[in-house]
Amino acid sequence: MAENYNPHPQGYRPEWYTPTHIIQFAEYVFGNRADLDPASCASANNIIQARRYFTEQDDGLRQIWMTDQRNPTVWCNPPYGRGNTVYKWWRKMKAEFDAGHFHAGIFLANSKTETRWFQEALDTCPVLLIRGRLSFWRAEDAPTQTGHFGTALVLLSRPDGTPASYNGSPTPYNAADLAGGDPALDRFIDRGRSLGQVVIAV
Repeated sequence: MAENYNPHPQGYRPEWYTPTHIIQFAEYVFGNRADLDPASCASANNIIQARRYFTEQDDGLRQIWMTDQRNPTVWCNPPYGRGNTVYKWWRKMKAEFDAGHFHAGIFLANSKTETRWFQEALDTCPVLLIRGRLSFWRAEDAPTQTGHFGTALVLLSRPDGTPASYNGSPTPYNAADLAGGDPALDRFIDRGRSLGQVVIAV
């Protein structure tokens, strides 16, 4: 994860990296490690171990999120900051998914329910509300840093047999889709219950 501004009195905190147990959860949902992390760096990728990642200099918002893997997967813990940064990354991830550039992905961000990104995510995707606050690790002066908000994980995945591209239409999660046929969704719900509450708006 790249730079992050938080409103805590201690101020600016660059580089908040995802804790290992959350990455292990993502690997379980995907069935393997992520193929792409579009908002990362070398230090963070020591834990995530994505096959490919974009750094701050690469600017993942300007890249196409495609890999040469079959049924590619994406892990995204975006940079936070002023200027509605999280929303920009959410919209990018959604656009790349709708374009058929990856098969399944997980997006991590603060579970601030009033925000535009969260409302859009909950309207179309399964959302896991993590119990308590996560302790992120950092590469500099402190090994961990507890987040100042709750955390949500959002799953974007395609039920088996669906076309690669939805041509910009919303991710098709509704009551019918929950009947089965999506292994990533099944694993997200199954293991997610041990981490918090899985919410699906239907």
